[in-house]
Amino acid sequence: MKFQPLLAGTLLLAPTLALAQSNQAPTPAEIFSQGTQYTNVKISPTGDYLSVIMNHEGKDKLLILNTEDLSAKHIVYFPGNAQVGSYSWVNDERVVVAKEYLKGWDDRPLYYGELMAVNADGSKAAYLFGYNSGQQQTGSHLKKNTAIQATAYVLDPLPDDDRYMLVNAIPWNGGRSLDYEQLQDVYRVDVYRGTRKKITRSPIGMASFMTDDDGEVRFVAGQDRSNNTRIFYRNDGEWIDTDKLNIGLKDFTPISFTEDPNSVYASASLAGEPKAVYRVNLKTGEKQQIVSDARVEPDNFWINGQNKQLYAVEFANGYPTYAFVDSEDQHAVYLKQLLASLPGHQVRIVSETRNADKMVILAFNDRNPGDYYLFDTKAVKLRHCCVPWKA
Repeated sequence: MKFQPLLAGTLLLAPTLALAQSNQAPTPAEIFSQGTQYTNVKISPTGDYLSVIMNHEGKDKLLILNTEDLSAKHIVYFPGNAQVGSYSWVNDERVVVAKEYLKGWDDRPLYYGELMAVNADGSKAAYLFGYNSGQQQTGSHLKKNTAIQATAYVLDPLPDDDRYMLVNAIPWNGGRSLDYEQLQDVYRVDVYRGTRKKITRSPIGMASFMTDDDGEVRFVAGQDRSNNTRIFYRNDGEWIDTDKLNIGLKDFTPISFTEDPNSVYASASLAGEPKAVYRVNLKTGEKQQIVSDARVEPDNFWINGQNKQLYAVEFANGYPTYAFVDSEDQHAVYLKQLLASLPGHQVRIVSETRNADKMVILAFNDRNPGDYYLFDTKAVKLRHCCVPWKA
């Protein structure tokens, strides 16, 4: 549920995102050959590139690899006390990265909502969103858009739209710290120029949004001032409290839309029993229980990355079991193949190409914190990925 110098390396310079080539900067191959630990592995929409977050000299950097031979291509990093945070592939060639700051008094990186973008080949770097955006810096070829005092998060990269992504942003409103109770705005942002258009505003604070397969913002969950969770449904641009939909379920939480744009899969309880998965028609209130376990609630939901629809539910009662909502979904076949190929492990599909011909898999158990694999769904082959490349 989604409620939410570039030849050898990219040095994104604070505070202006000027591009620079440092003579002292290590090449991607030099860093990659050191055998550093990698996390947050993703594959580009066409499968040409793999990307990983790696920690080098105490800071997180983004390394882009050629998928075919795992050769290191580019590295994206910030100078000083800044580092790469979360990131998303927003089209076949472009990544958007969040900029974080390391402070000695805090073990956790600080994030002020700045989003930058760059192509995999090192071209067209841009400061897309943040308080430090503005006019072009003297001596820099990077143009920047208007500044905004808000903390932004990539809501939906809109994989079928090469030009735009959706961002949810929390306004600062002059406070000394970020107030998550503020109503959040959703913007449609140009991933090359950073120009933005406001789409909607949440009706409640502590907001977590959900989009449908068309990239439309359809649900938001949040907390009111009494700390009660409330969920709103967006219909024709208007927010409707789901309590008014006469669904007749407790703890109603949308998981995904179905093939019908007016129906959702949701976890809920009918009368206080462990939550089950229901199919709910938002227009009529009609509901049907799809998957349940008498002893435990769902532990993980498996969503098809192509159509954003639920296809399997994972339960954990001592060991994981799986119930398939749609056994005809090709992703259900892939999951069964993965479970058979990696016995004794739980698996997660953490990233996939647009046509799902390649997937990044994380396999883990109580003795193994996790290994990444590249899964070729057509050849039905797994290979361990991100083995350090040797120069």
